[in-house]
Amino acid sequence: MASSGRPPRRIAVVGPVASGKSTLAAALASHTNLPNIELDCLFWGPAWTPVPAAEFHARVRDALAGEDWIAEGNFGGAVADTLLARAELAIWLDLPLRLCLPRLVVRSVRRAATGRELFSGNRETLRHLLARDSILWSGPAHHHRDRRRWSAALARASAAGTPLVHLRSAPSVAPLLAARGLLPRSHHARAGVLPLPAVKPPGTLASRPASRGGRLTAVTRQHSLLGRYVKTLDAYDLGPGPVGVHRGLPSTTVSLTLPLDDPVEIGWAARSAPRTRHRAAVAGLHLDAAELRQRGCTRGVYVTLSPLGTAALLGLPASALAGHVADLADVAPALADLPERLAACRTWPQRRALVEHALLTGLARHGERDNAPELRAMLAALARTSRVHEAAELVGCSRRHLSGRLRTELGVTPKEYQRLVRFEAARSRLAALGTTQAGLADVAAAAGFADQAHLSREWRAMAGCAPTRWLRTEGPAAGGGPAHCRSLGEETAPGAAGSVPRCSRRGGAPTA
Repeated sequence: MASSGRPPRRIAVVGPVASGKSTLAAALASHTNLPNIELDCLFWGPAWTPVPAAEFHARVRDALAGEDWIAEGNFGGAVADTLLARAELAIWLDLPLRLCLPRLVVRSVRRAATGRELFSGNRETLRHLLARDSILWSGPAHHHRDRRRWSAALARASAAGTPLVHLRSAPSVAPLLAARGLLPRSHHARAGVLPLPAVKPPGTLASRPASRGGRLTAVTRQHSLLGRYVKTLDAYDLGPGPVGVHRGLPSTTVSLTLPLDDPVEIGWAARSAPRTRHRAAVAGLHLDAAELRQRGCTRGVYVTLSPLGTAALLGLPASALAGHVADLADVAPALADLPERLAACRTWPQRRALVEHALLTGLARHGERDNAPELRAMLAALARTSRVHEAAELVGCSRRHLSGRLRTELGVTPKEYQRLVRFEAARSRLAALGTTQAGLADVAAAAGFADQAHLSREWRAMAGCAPTRWLRTEGPAAGGGPAHCRSLGEETAPGAAGSVPRCSRRGGAPTA
């Protein structure tokens, strides 16, 4: 491992065929002046003949005996173990086959067309590419096997103390490598790396951000990485009594409900299906109301993610959750123990720091997808306009392409997403007014509804009740606390002085 205060001098870049290992290794070598070792050069002899295994391993040991190098390759077994044991930093380009395969085809055809000399004087030819043992066939065929192999090898190396950067997307900037002095800060690497910054252990945050509505505030540098993905991170309390009940309203976000002790039961107001119990629940975008019940301890932590945040932090598109609720352990197995860890915390700053650390870990593991900027522009355009074709014109694509992307990524149509945007805007305005005497006509106009009747119809369809009834039963008019309920950090007995009031957060407490 690298000594404290200096960049690593022995770097392993690993990953499947055509994941960008050579490109990244060359960029690192150019900036650091470290020698670049291509393991393929040690493996291949003339006429594409591999050297014997024992000789290859000996070559690798000799090449890695030095104290300064960058080595890249996709070899397993003893070679991988030797490489990772010597490395001070391992970079895993864990890109999906859908990205690697087109790169492989383009790269191979270009090499064959130009006659570029590769390892030991070998060249790729069109005839060689069409052979049964061609890399065009073996690379994709072994992609998933190689991924499982690297996952196991890197887990062992990480447990032994080797720092690991795990990249599952291809963002344009490599901030972690730049921070380590391995790339210039202006470098835009094709195989950029998304960092996992140093995070303070739970309980070390100075104070809770004083923003209303549970809006995430970047009080430290690492929190700003979550700002574009996390819309709400707050405590909740479903109310006094043995059973807490809450109406989960539709939203443009994916919600995580993390009870502190007892599981939460979730059912759908307009559906005949029975309620389901969850130790921690993840709800996708939905157009009808849910009912949340929590027995015993009715407190917990509530998080909402943007649709892009679902992929970046949890590793799956929001469409996989559209219209239903799943257990957090099934959606993100790495977070399966988060509820138990939250229950062990005694203060709100500890809980907030723990959740932020878990989300930052997910961000480093999954990262933002390559097509995220286009989807982000589509969602912004749909929120600005009332017609789908106008949104498509703003983005510069066809209506068909826009519709296809939203169904694939969010699991809803563009019109359904615009319904969610309007409903969310109306809910926020009603909660801000905080009274059943609120001017519904003004709220309807400001939120983008045609008139008050349109607002009332949509509210009944999506919330299962009239807006005035929602305000009386769950809005600020019901006697709830402020939008940012007091911290759950002070563990007071129920009903004691300083106990937490019922939370009626602006924008809604758990949406489902």
